[in-house]
Amino acid sequence: MGVENTPLMNEKCIELAESDNWNRSPSLCSSGLSVAWKNLTVTARIGQPGFFKKAKTKYKDVVRNVSGAVEPASLVAILGASGSGKSTLMSILANRNPGELRVRGKVTVGGTPIGKFTKYVSGFVYQDDLFVATLTVMEHLNFMARLRLDKQTSESTRKALIIEILTELGLMKVANSRIGTSKFGNQKMNLSGGERKRLSIATELITDPSLLFCDEPTTGLDAFTALKVISSLRDLVKSRQKTIICSIHQPSAKIFDLFDQIILLSGGRIAFSGAVPDALVFFKSQGYSNSNGKGEADFLIQSLAKETVESYADDFCSAYEKSDYYKKTMDFVDKEINKNIPPSQILTAYHKHLNEPSWFYKLSCITQRNLMHVYRDGSVQRVRLIQKLFLGFLIGLCMYNTVAPTQLGMQSLKGAVFFIIGQNFFPAIHIALNQIPKQLPIFLREYSNNTNSPSIFYISQVFSMLPGFTIDPLLFTLLVYFMINLAEGFYLLFLTCLLSVLVFNTSAAFGLFMSLMFPRFQITEAVTTPIMNTLIFCSGVYIKLSSIPAVLRWIRVVSWLAHGIESLFIVQLTNIDQIECHTDPRFPCLKNKQEVLASYDFHESNLWSNIMKIVGMYLLFHIGAYLGLLRKATKMSLGIEDNDNDKTKLIAADDSKENVRLTELKYPEDVAGKNYSRGVSVIWKDLHVNARIKKQRFIRSATYEEKDIIKNGEKL
Repeated sequence: MGVENTPLMNEKCIELAESDNWNRSPSLCSSGLSVAWKNLTVTARIGQPGFFKKAKTKYKDVVRNVSGAVEPASLVAILGASGSGKSTLMSILANRNPGELRVRGKVTVGGTPIGKFTKYVSGFVYQDDLFVATLTVMEHLNFMARLRLDKQTSESTRKALIIEILTELGLMKVANSRIGTSKFGNQKMNLSGGERKRLSIATELITDPSLLFCDEPTTGLDAFTALKVISSLRDLVKSRQKTIICSIHQPSAKIFDLFDQIILLSGGRIAFSGAVPDALVFFKSQGYSNSNGKGEADFLIQSLAKETVESYADDFCSAYEKSDYYKKTMDFVDKEINKNIPPSQILTAYHKHLNEPSWFYKLSCITQRNLMHVYRDGSVQRVRLIQKLFLGFLIGLCMYNTVAPTQLGMQSLKGAVFFIIGQNFFPAIHIALNQIPKQLPIFLREYSNNTNSPSIFYISQVFSMLPGFTIDPLLFTLLVYFMINLAEGFYLLFLTCLLSVLVFNTSAAFGLFMSLMFPRFQITEAVTTPIMNTLIFCSGVYIKLSSIPAVLRWIRVVSWLAHGIESLFIVQLTNIDQIECHTDPRFPCLKNKQEVLASYDFHESNLWSNIMKIVGMYLLFHIGAYLGLLRKATKMSLGIEDNDNDKTKLIAADDSKENVRLTELKYPEDVAGKNYSRGVSVIWKDLHVNARIKKQRFIRSATYEEKDIIKNGEKL
């Protein structure tokens, strides 16, 4: 099932051990670690809260009093039907326990009770592959190496390590290819599903963990690609003596043969743990034989999954606990549990005394990565800027040279001020509302791996947004400023641009704050829209401030929109001392800037106090947004990662009966005598499918390319 737990000291290891970098780089020579658990019970809280009342608290044992072990330097598969607890068990063994689960029992790694040290000797490959889409494979691994390796690791050592990992996993040919995305975004997917999965494995191998957990590594892959991924894991066990534990659904026969050990779960209990041949022998002793010629994995899983009586599966698990296989496993478990090795000894033995990179170094790395992503994924930003400049050009044409020291000119000035401030208010909020939520899944994963932190993530996001959030309002304001012929003078132009940039960035900070206060974007948008409308109504443009009810006047105090409009009015009226009246005396006349400001309840002395208030609101929103991110990170950093059906079903409800019913319908013998619609045949001959592939270009016309997808019935 495994090999002896001793370091693999080949020539490369000896050379590395004698070099100065032995304590500065990951150990490529350490053997795998054993994992043992005894009397392990995991309880989940289930139930959904009502609209007005709290749900009754219910608890369900997801994993029920199980004991088992994994020997070092072995490839292990955790098998089971949906809802059997595969991912839950693996998460607990990896010490990645979501907050809603309560754990009882003992778990050891290398004879040491699991704890904080576990993250230094283990890696976790999640089911979903999350990457910054615009980075190349080499760039991604380089950033991960800078963030996760010892701070004294040299650049040459990092590069050599990355090349070695890429070569070992067969990724050198795509080293300079952009990763792309398989779900959303503007970047096409450049890597195949198998390459993305191997890149996820490569990311964890950066720190050379002795123990590697893989959650559903073959999900979504075709049979050939899945075999290639598991073969890569098999090679890691052989070449680096890793201990690798995988949860897996319905592996093919070829994949199944690659595993040293299987752990079969049924209803949260272990139905068998051991080598594949031993499993077949044990099942046969319990009256199960693979007479239908099914794959071994399908036979083992379906033998228990299709049982209509849950207690029968329990009887099967109880029979295993009375078998010699279980006694042999428990001898190993007791031996491991009783070792009680100090964590420091494990870390020393596996050269895992890591001097982590400093906070500022991590901040610079992640900010650099964000800036690269913003620059490369700039199509949306470019379109947004062009749209805004085009709108500014149209409004500039409509209001060209209309601002003057006349009564009509003051009306034009009012429109110009509201237009400039408004266009730096609405778009900024909407841009920011979806800015951090898009990056949140990657952050939460990096946070769980101690690669990132809430403070680093948030500050780096703000830094990476600053260039765009400065250039956008500046270009727009300059275009409109000169077309409308606003106040002359560099100082007044500077103040106008300053106000535009401040309002834009404060609005963006408000958008970030709102996006992190609520769990879903739909709720955020529903709450944000009425707040925006209220701020506009109380800005002094639509209604005189003194006319607002006293109970609502506090809104103006916290409204950076109102402060921006008032301040820009003050700036633009600086050079105007006299205003021409209408020739018709029946029309009201505002004779100077003081009267214009008084008509809106504005005060000339408020200019710099308003600017300080806007800056204060900017800082306040960012502090609130950071606290919201901190709350999300604490609450969701682990729970969001597990998309396996096991956990979803177990926490949501007990639907085991429905699963049995659906499983039964898969077998013809179970539906005999019932009236079901018969299937119909589908035939095709000499089928030819030709696709017209569009290559879109920015500004220039798109080009097209013809490509045969299916020719004469064969997929190309």
